[in-house]
Amino acid sequence: MSDISTTLSAMGGNQAADEVTLAAMGSRAIRLGALTPTTAAGTADAAFSQAISGKTADSTLSASDESGLFSMSGTNLVATAPPAATYTVTVTETLARAANSPRATTVTVTIS
Repeated sequence: MSDISTTLSAMGGNQAADEVTLAAMGSRAIRLGALTPTTAAGTADAAFSQAISGKTADSTLSASDESGLFSMSGTNLVATAPPAATYTVTVTETLARAANSPRATTVTVTIS
């Protein structure tokens, strides 16, 4: 796979340069698939761990939520003793050579 860098310039009263990197991917462009599950459940005030499947080889996973309680450990969505609540967690898969990277998946976690 090779990269082609092209500089595009807008001419006129306002000159700007944008660099665009085009990846020559041939007929087999890499696309990130769906991650699962999109719902999970756990017990309040106990360690939480849920395996996330569908990760593409060599990609990375990260997690974010408003509470800041959830993170990724390998392919597991984890939290240390979250209180009872319903959380919306965004799991993001990133792979530089994938056409649709980064790809975000929303996981609803119910802790009771």
